[in-house]
Amino acid sequence: MLNWREAVYGLRTALLQAERGPGSLQFTSFGPGEGKSFVLQALAGSLAEVGRSTLLVDAQLRRPWLTEHFGLSGEPGLFDLDEEAAACWRRPVEGGFCFLGLGRQRELDEHLLMLGGRGMRARLSDLTRHFEFVLLESPSLNEGSDALQLGLLTGGTYIVAATDRFSGIPEAHLCEDLLDEGVNLLGLVRNDPPPRSGLARKSWFRKRESR
Repeated sequence: MLNWREAVYGLRTALLQAERGPGSLQFTSFGPGEGKSFVLQALAGSLAEVGRSTLLVDAQLRRPWLTEHFGLSGEPGLFDLDEEAAACWRRPVEGGFCFLGLGRQRELDEHLLMLGGRGMRARLSDLTRHFEFVLLESPSLNEGSDALQLGLLTGGTYIVAATDRFSGIPEAHLCEDLLDEGVNLLGLVRNDPPPRSGLARKSWFRKRESR
C-alpha cells in the first residue's frame, strides 16, 4: 500500500502532466467528512514544494473549516471582491502555498446568489492570472447545488471519496448528473485511511480517471 506522501506525489504528477493548462480546480465529495480538507492541504503543499504557485481557496459555504483552521474567520475572502481581500491571498501560510478564506460572514442565501453571479466568474479568472493552480474546496454534492455551480465556473472537478463509505451505484448517479450538466469531471480521489487512524491525519488516496 502506498504511503500518503507517495499518493500525494502521484496526484501532483497527474496534474502537472495533464494536457489541460494550469487553472482553477474544484474538489468536492459525495458527502461531508470524506477528507477534502486534508487532501487539499497535502496537495497544495506538494505543488508548492516543486515551485508551482498555488492558491488554496475555501469555498465551503456551509462549513468553512479551512477558514477557521487558518484563523481567518470574518476576514476578507473569496466573496469580498476588493483590494483588502487581494492582500490576504498574497500571504503564504504554513506549507508554502497561499490561502483565501470564505470571506466576511453573510447569510447562506446571499452567498449562493453571489456564487451564481458574473462577479464570481471574474474573480476566479483573476485568481488564475496570479497563480498556476487555484484549488477550491466546495461543499459536498449531497448538501446542495454549490458544487454544481462551482463546477461550471472552474476548469475541472475532482471528487474525494472515503473508501469505507463508497458503495458505487449512488455515487455513479451523482457523477452522471454532473456530466449531464456540463461539469468537466476529471477523476475520483479515493481517500483510504488505515484502520484506527482516527480523522484522516494519515491517509492513503489514489486517483482514478473518470470514464
